Amino acid sequence: MKLYHGSDRIITMPKWDRKSGSGDFGDGFYATESDELGKEWAASTVCGGFLNIYELDTEGLKVVDLSGDSFDINDWIAFVCLNRPDCIPPSLKRAKDKIHSSALPILAEADLIKGYRADDSNLIFLKDHLAGNISKAALTDHLRYSGTGEQVCLRSKKAADRLEFKEAVTVNGSTYYPQRMMRDLRSTASFISDKHGAYPSLKDASSRYLKEAMRCLGEFTGYVSAVSPYSSPDNALDIFSVSRYARLFEEGDPKVICGLSGMELHHKVMEEAGLGRDDWEDTGYDGLETGQAYRAGCMLAYFQHESHMSFSEILSAVSFSGIQAQCGDPEDPEDSEDHGDHGDGSAEETAVMISRRDAARISARIAARIAARKPSSSDLQTRRKRLALSQKELSDLSGVNLRTLQQYEIKDKDINRAAAATVYDLSRALYCNVTNILDFI
Repeated sequence: MKLYHGSDRIITMPKWDRKSGSGDFGDGFYATESDELGKEWAASTVCGGFLNIYELDTEGLKVVDLSGDSFDINDWIAFVCLNRPDCIPPSLKRAKDKIHSSALPILAEADLIKGYRADDSNLIFLKDHLAGNISKAALTDHLRYSGTGEQVCLRSKKAADRLEFKEAVTVNGSTYYPQRMMRDLRSTASFISDKHGAYPSLKDASSRYLKEAMRCLGEFTGYVSAVSPYSSPDNALDIFSVSRYARLFEEGDPKVICGLSGMELHHKVMEEAGLGRDDWEDTGYDGLETGQAYRAGCMLAYFQHESHMSFSEILSAVSFSGIQAQCGDPEDPEDSEDHGDHGDGSAEETAVMISRRDAARISARIAARIAARKPSSSDLQTRRKRLALSQKELSDLSGVNLRTLQQYEIKDKDINRAAAATVYDLSRALYCNVTNILDFI
């Protein structure tokens, strides 16, 4: 069997002493039998990467094909939900548990598992099926014919020992990164058109992606607000805004905004920042879709999409708490002028979406606050306060002299003329880019 693995580096042999994280089929080494799909995986950014090529001798291996005739699509769903429990929102927990109890296969002894991917748009339609919006047959047809491909997971050392590295070739990111995104966009458009009997429309697919972006960031902020005893949405979003996931989110990358739940996004962002844990709290996560933090997270994603500003730019000008104040209370009728424009009317759709009129109204308020931002407000001071740090604490974290720090904040000293190392140390302590604490206005 010839396998391809796209990465930002050459991998002659996977490291089996490390776990792979939240893979659809559990821990293991993931590859594909499609060289084109492997190239798209390698182009996780426009910088491109490498396509690692292997040969695998499958003789004597226990191979399970979840996309084959021996298994039902519910078996695939059950196994994905088992390995990625955070990918399904609490509102669909009953449907997920029902499939778990009736269809979960015994796959613990498999050396190699083949099956459909549950990232990008495929995860959208998996949740649509659990919500009762599409049939099992429609989901099966989409996964089988969408062109989004299958993945192969090597789950045992026995399988790894059979893997022979052949070569690695460079992948042009400027070609394959847009191609990966367009493949998923067209797949989504085609499925929506089949569902509604209309001509495939990329505009409809883009609209669906916006809804998913709002859902994802709403879950992110709702989760932090509901369960984190040591953080707040403001702090978590500051870290998110300077992560690579924020850049991918801003670009509309389906692997992030469609292929991750808000809880999964939170965990990955924190792990990238060196704050990851294996036992993140999940108590209190139920019902977050009705909270103010969830609603404000949805609104932040909407405003970023409409304004084309980066999350760093938005949150430097207006705090998440300020956005939350503009959103009002979803339980108060006076804070919602229109409740009748929520897509197809499903329970999940209604939970995700702020009505278009409300969104436009709140977006205008946020834009006005950004436009009215006072130039005398120090970006350094704003970010320090948002992280609830005293000047002394920031001085200790960054190594910058306390008096010097105070002078930068009140603009007795020009931070734009500071040594590069000083600005860099401050930016690291504040989890932001250096440009976010320089004064450009």
